[in-house]
Amino acid sequence: MTTERGPDKITREDIVKGVIPDMVEDVLDKWFDHGINPGDFLMAVLEGDLFKASQRADATNKMYLANIARYVWWNAPKGSWYDSGDAASTKEAVAQWKGDQR
Repeated sequence: MTTERGPDKITREDIVKGVIPDMVEDVLDKWFDHGINPGDFLMAVLEGDLFKASQRADATNKMYLANIARYVWWNAPKGSWYDSGDAASTKEAVAQWKGDQR
């Protein structure tokens, strides 16, 4: 579930429901399906570096960061993101995802 709301219109209900911005969902799906670079902010999320992601996020994405991370957890194909609980998952493998999808 996504929303076009800006940072001044985000609601507690959006956060609880796991809403993420439409544009973010579209960009992530292009990464998952075609290996199209999602940009610095989302690449930091995919690499599991939420400190770096929070520095690179705009105001809207900062508010949705936890929901975006959950979206990746539940929707991303194996290998397209860094899963610290998977011994086969590496940040280098995430970078390679781009080449493998073309």
